[in-house]
Amino acid sequence: MIYLNIIRLQFRSGFTNKKTLFYISIVVGILVLLYLMTNTFWAFLFGILIEWKALRNIMQGNIKVNWLFIPAIFLAIVCFIPRLYWSIWFGLANPFYIEMFKMAETQILLTALSGILLVRSFNKH
Repeated sequence: MIYLNIIRLQFRSGFTNKKTLFYISIVVGILVLLYLMTNTFWAFLFGILIEWKALRNIMQGNIKVNWLFIPAIFLAIVCFIPRLYWSIWFGLANPFYIEMFKMAETQILLTALSGILLVRSFNKH
């Protein structure tokens, strides 16, 4: 049933067809990434797709780099370091700002935040 509705949308002409397919692809992408979010890369992509309006503006050419670019890149680099290395480098008894990178939940949330910040750093509006 859903497949037939998508086919019907593809044969319609006009702006609403492209707009509807864009919204469907964003929702499907977010749902698939929610299912796969055991890896930090998927969380980064999920963070990018959360800002889908800004992503659409970037795809249309409305790009302006602002100050959020530097913290987004720094946070992405720090979040892509595996949890095992944080334990090896800093040991077991650490302050909170190191301990949060050892926990899987906070690392995934911070990685999604870095994806959101990265898209916002390129958005013109």
